[in-house]
Amino acid sequence: MKTSTYYISMGLLLLLFLSSCTSRHERNKEREAAQQRLIQEHIENRRAGYIDNERKNCKRDFYSKAISIVDSILLLDARKRLDTIPKPIKVERPDKPEIMEFIDSSELKPLFDSLSFSPQHQHQKEDSTESLQQILD
Repeated sequence: MKTSTYYISMGLLLLLFLSSCTSRHERNKEREAAQQRLIQEHIENRRAGYIDNERKNCKRDFYSKAISIVDSILLLDARKRLDTIPKPIKVERPDKPEIMEFIDSSELKPLFDSLSFSPQHQHQKEDSTESLQQILD
């Protein structure tokens, strides 16, 4: 009986040893599969983030270009409505004319003879006032 229990226990140990070897190999396969799933999830998350960023950048670029185009169209339309009367062309300033020298050889005479205060003219003034009085009388 001792030998039969010995053989039975040895058989059980051998079975445990073999099952542990196979389970370790299966555990490694499960661990590798889990790692591959984690790697695939991480890659998918990164890819989804990249696609989202690209979409946001594309939308931002599209909207900025669209806004600039719409602004320019609105400005042109407003300018057309505002400026209906054609403006004349701006005239440039003419060139400076040449300065001509005037040469006059005549003598200078007083402009008003009656304004001078010489005694002759005063005498003529008195005569003119007397003649006016005579006319009035």
